[in-house]
Formats: sequence, structure tokens, C-alpha cells
Amino acid sequence: KVCNGYPIVNEDGGNYYCLWHNPDKNKAEVFLKEFNKEQMEGRTDFRGVVFPITVEFGELLTDELENTITVYDFPRELDFSGATFQRSVIFRFADFQDLKFIAAHFEEDAELIFENSTCNGKIILDKAVFDGKLFFRGVNGEFFASPKAALSMKEVRFDKPNNANFRSIRLRPHYFVDSEASEFNFHECDWNTKAGKKINLNDEIKNCGNHKTLAQICNKLAINYEESRDFEQSSYFRSIAMEAKRLDNKT
Repeated sequence: KVCNGYPIVNEDGGNYYCLWHNPDKNKAEVFLKEFNKEQMEGRTDFRGVVFPITVEFGELLTDELENTITVYDFPRELDFSGATFQRSVIFRFADFQDLKFIAAHFEEDAELIFENSTCNGKIILDKAVFDGKLFFRGVNGEFFASPKAALSMKEVRFDKPNNANFRSIRLRPHYFVDSEASEFNFHECDWNTKAGKKINLNDEIKNCGNHKTLAQICNKLAINYEESRDFEQSSYFRSIAMEAKRLDNKT
């Protein structure tokens, strides 16, 4: 289904691949041409595909770079599960629904960048592997457009966890279940609701699955803010963790 009838174009170490799944970086020129054609036809399924080019989704023009394609009109749901990115994938001033990067691999020269975009659904990074970097930047704190919009980073692995960067974005603790949140970089992030209210403990417990998981996440976030010497924010997460534990002991 993913190969979509593309013929075998190269043999590598005894293994045969179609254009999409061939790991050869020298395929960039022909890949760019075919990827552009597939995008124009509304393709959404890129599972296991090896990307030798930089792909930009959104409206902001950039300087034309070699082996880079900018996609302005794209489906709002895309599946990159199991894909390998040899170069960056960028969502800049983009509006999308659901993105799947489950078990995707970002090589050392690859970055996954979300900048000034709007997510109306979920971004799932579960079990993704980052040898490169992850970067989120919101617009005045806004990125996830509705209460149901969310990020999932379960069992995501980073060569260097501090390569995960979140700046000027509204976040929730449950986004970081089973992640290395204690070592991520948070800059001017907002943990309140859009109306300025504090985190709803019951909602977080529901999204985390149980009280214990929420307490673990909040303790990791508290450690993170302690190390950056933001003791007010650290104390806030410690208080949530203690309240979650207290409620757990009552059940």
C-alpha cells in the first residue's frame, strides 16, 4: 500500500527497495520530483518512507535550498510512522489535524520543527528516535487549538534529551507521559488554560491514566524547573504531584 506501485530502483546490500523505502541519500533529486507529484494528488500515507530531502509544510516562503520542497496545500492528516528522516521536516505557519510519527527516526542532521502553527488534533511521537532535534514554538502561547488537541511522547528516545525544545507554547503535563521531561528545554511555556486557570487535576489524571503517572510526570517537570532555577514553577509542579499522591491514597 505504501509503495504504491513504485518499481524497485536500487539494490543495497542484497536488499531491494522501491523509491520510497530506499535508504540511499543519492536518490534525493528523483525523490523530490516524485514526492511533489504525490503531494499534489493528496497522498497521506508515508509509513516507513526514507526522506533524503527537507520538507516544509506551511505558508512561509524560505530561501530556495538544494533538496528542499515547500508544500503549501497538504492533507490535514499525515502518517509518517516508521519513517526515517535524513534531513529536516518543518511545519511553519501550518494548520493541521493529526500527525503520526510513531517509531520514526530522525537522524543526526534532521530536525522536526513546529513553528507558529496550529494543531487541531494530535501529534503522536510515541517511540520515535531522535538523533537530531525537536523544536516547538507557539504564537503567543497558542499552538494546540482546542482542549482535545494534544501531544503524545510515550517512550520517545533522544540521543540528547536537551535537544527537545519548547518555546512560547501552552502545554499540559499529560503530554509527557513516559518521556524524559526532566531534561527537556522549556522556554516561556504556559501551563495554565487559555482562560488563565490552573491545571485541572481531574482532567490530567484522566489523560494520564492514573494518579501515580501524573505524580511522576509532575515530579520530572519540577526537577526540570529546579535546574533552570525557576523555583516558583518547580514548586507548582511539586504541589500537583503531592495532591495526586494524596488523592491516590484515598482511593
